[in-house]
Amino acid sequence: LPFYEVIHKDATKWLQQIKIGLATSTSLYALDSGLVFWMNQLRE
Repeated sequence: LPFYEVIHKDATKWLQQIKIGLATSTSLYALDSGLVFWMNQLRE
């Protein structure tokens, strides 16, 4: 793929943001809304 590096970099950044969001929502006890939001992001 001609844009493999760009796509890979963007996907890695996006997954990192989801991981941070999940960790933050669980540490702040916002599990109900935070978990739903970040799981929906992961599905997209």
